[in-house]
Amino acid sequence: MLDKNLHAGHRERLRAQFRKGGFEILNEHQILELMLSFVVPQKDTNPLAHTLINKFGSLKNVLSAPYESLTSIKGVGHVLAEFFNFENKLVSYLSFERQSYDKIYLSNTTQIISFFKKQIKVEDSEKFFYIYLTARGKLLKLGELGSGNDSRVNINKKEFLNDIINHGASAVVVCHTHPSGLPTPSWQDKEFTRTLYATLKIINVRLLDHIIISHEGYYSFFQNKLM
Repeated sequence: MLDKNLHAGHRERLRAQFRKGGFEILNEHQILELMLSFVVPQKDTNPLAHTLINKFGSLKNVLSAPYESLTSIKGVGHVLAEFFNFENKLVSYLSFERQSYDKIYLSNTTQIISFFKKQIKVEDSEKFFYIYLTARGKLLKLGELGSGNDSRVNINKKEFLNDIINHGASAVVVCHTHPSGLPTPSWQDKEFTRTLYATLKIINVRLLDHIIISHEGYYSFFQNKLM
């Protein structure tokens, strides 16, 4: 009972700090500890918060860590791993520049690349984005499909295809980031593009381009005649 009361008192002090000063007065361990307190009841979440930050290096890396890497940590079960995945996608969703798409038309590669550069950031982990377009180039949706390490991005292709159909898209452009180095496509990037192009063709949707963006520049599969 004493330990339970101590944990409850510590949590309330953290919450009081947050109410008073927000994220600015908390360090990353405290922010993660506070997050954990909402999904891990009646348990001291401080040790787990330190373990996760030490393992992945930062709060951002914890939230964007692959599912399998998270569940390999003692104390992180499937529910908690899903919670981090949800939080990461929520942050990405809210970070996009929210605007009306009614008047946005993207008719060429230059416009598409410029649009992506304004909307996404090259971060520590590789991330995968997409846009849906009508036959006339009107923007229907911008979204993030997955994240991973430098060599692999985790993508649920079935959900992706269903979403494309549900939005009535006529064309798709995919884009992923390279956290470091040149935006040169790997053989996995080329194979993914070839497979996605063939799959979308079956449902009468065009894959217009696959763009890679890094701090060093960009690479367009279309411009390099790989589409």
